[in-house]
Amino acid sequence: MPEHVLGRVLSARRLLTFGAVPVGSMLGGALGTAAGTQAALAAWVIASMLAVLGFVILRDASNS
Repeated sequence: MPEHVLGRVLSARRLLTFGAVPVGSMLGGALGTAAGTQAALAAWVIASMLAVLGFVILRDASNS
């Protein structure tokens, strides 16, 4: 990572990571209200699995 863009990269990462928390909370609350707590928790598990899968795929693609 070039040192002159390190601050921009870190701030973009924080924006995406921490910015997703309130959005996910609102969507989880709406899903929990509409379909029940179990559906919201199942959606959380599925989203977490997809995030890990995406990380593994992107990590392997960058190592090639």
